Amino acid sequence: MKLIEYQKNEPSVAPLHHRCYGYEIAGKGLQFGNMGIAYVDMPKDGYAEPHYHPHSEHIYIILEGEMIINNGEVELTVPKGAAAHVGKGEPHKVTSNGKDDVKYIIITVPPPEFLPAEGDFS
Repeated sequence: MKLIEYQKNEPSVAPLHHRCYGYEIAGKGLQFGNMGIAYVDMPKDGYAEPHYHPHSEHIYIILEGEMIINNGEVELTVPKGAAAHVGKGEPHKVTSNGKDDVKYIIITVPPPEFLPAEGDFS
């Protein structure tokens, strides 16, 4: 058993992400778990550029605000109290609704590598 006081650690910003401040709960940095779990604080002007994870999938659990996820074909609005899944290898970009800060938990299995995605994400 282990207590993880994640908000006492310095936040990090993942590659291809901007102003998305992640506090690791499990993963490579804490040297346990075959997954990445983080609490993320994304201000209303934060975003992730189009990217994909060739071997990983995500679950986003929205705690505050509203997140927009776009895979280049579909734009999904994920409100507080809902969750969204991004499949292995699926390109995606992430933003807020432009009005609200977003706080969320992200679970990634296995821990991700970040590769830029090509295509139209407008």
